[in-house]
Amino acid sequence: MKSALGLGLVFGLILTGCRSEKSMTLSSATTAQASTPAAVQPITVDVFEVAAPAEGRTQPIPAVLSVEGTAAVLAKRDGVIIRLEVQEGARVKPGQMLAQLEDDDSRMQLRQAELEVTRWQYEERQYEATIKVNRSELGRQQTLGSEGLTSQSETERAQYKLEVSQQELEKTRLATRMAQARAEAAKLEVEKTVIRAPFAGIITQRLAKLGASVVRNDKLFEVSQSSPLEVRFQLAQDDPWQPRLGEQVQLALTGEQRVIAKARLQRLAPVADAASNARSYVARLTGTTSLIPGTAVFVLRPASQSRSSSWIPRAAFAATEMLQRDSSAVLLVVEQGKSAARTVWLGALATDQVEVRSGLMTGDQIILPPPPGLKPGTLVTVNPP
Repeated sequence: MKSALGLGLVFGLILTGCRSEKSMTLSSATTAQASTPAAVQPITVDVFEVAAPAEGRTQPIPAVLSVEGTAAVLAKRDGVIIRLEVQEGARVKPGQMLAQLEDDDSRMQLRQAELEVTRWQYEERQYEATIKVNRSELGRQQTLGSEGLTSQSETERAQYKLEVSQQELEKTRLATRMAQARAEAAKLEVEKTVIRAPFAGIITQRLAKLGASVVRNDKLFEVSQSSPLEVRFQLAQDDPWQPRLGEQVQLALTGEQRVIAKARLQRLAPVADAASNARSYVARLTGTTSLIPGTAVFVLRPASQSRSSSWIPRAAFAATEMLQRDSSAVLLVVEQGKSAARTVWLGALATDQVEVRSGLMTGDQIILPPPPGLKPGTLVTVNPP
C-alpha cells in the first residue's frame, strides 16, 4: 500500500514538471514573436541619373535677350481713354498714336484762347490805324504852327494823342502775346490727350484699357526697340573661360545645343558683383534673326574652356530651399537602396535647371522631386524609367 502511494506521488511530480516546461516554452516563443519588428515597406521614388558629359559638348550659360532702348509710356494728364490703337506685340513708328484721352474740355479752352488772340490782334490793327491818323494830324499841326496859323497848344495836343495811341498799341501787342501763350498752353493740353510712341519698336506691355480713367504719370504702355538685340550673361571670377572684347559667342535655346544665333562681345563690367563674385558681359547679336527681346537663351561655352559640372532639374531641390550661385545645397540621392543626403556646390542658375559644379558623380541617382518628409536612411525603390 505504501509502495503504490509513493509511485503515484512520483508520477504526479513528473507530470507537473512537464506541463510547466511546456508552458514556459510557449511563453518564450510568444515573447520572441512579439519582439520581432514588422517588415518596413520602401518608398517608391523617381530619380534623375547624372550622365557623363559628352565629348566635345559645350556647356551652356543661362542668359536673356534684351535691347538697350526700353521706355515706359506714361499718361501726361488725367482723363478717360476713348481710343486704343495698338495691342501688345504691335510694331510702332516714332510719334505713332497709341491711345487717346477725352479732349472735349481741352479743345473748348483752346478755342476760347484762339478767339482771345484774334480779338487782341484786331485791336492792334485799330491802334495802328489810329497812330497813322494821329501822326498825320501832328504833321499838319506842325506845318500850320510854322506858318503861324495855329497855336503851340494845338501842336502839343496832337503830339500827346500820337504818343497815347502808340502806348496803347504796345499794351495791345503785349496782351496779344499773352493770349498767344495761353493758346499755346491750351494746344499743349490737347496734345497731351494723344499718347504717342517715343521711338520705333515693339509694344511689349499694354496696361491701358478702353474707357478706363487714368491720372497723370500712370503707366500705359511699354515700348522696346526691336534691334539691336543684346545678350547679357555672367561668369564667375574663377571661370576658366574669360572672353575678350570683340570675341564671338554662340547662342542656343534653353535645353538645346543647336546654335541659333551668334553675338559679338561689346561690353564687360569694370567691377565684379560682390554677391555672386561674377562679372557681367554684354554681347550684341550679329546678322538677322527672328528672336525677340525677353527670350531665354544659353550662351554656349567653348568645349575647350568647359569646366567639370552637371546640369540637373531645379525640382531636385526642396521647394523651400533658397538656391544661390556659388553656394552649397543639399540633395537626396539613392545609395544601396536607401536615401542619402549629398552636399553639392552650385554654379549658374536657370529657370528650371541648376548647374552643380562639384559633389556629384556619373551614375548618381538624384531623387526627383524629394517626397515630403523623406529623411536620409529611408528605404527607397526606384521607379523604372
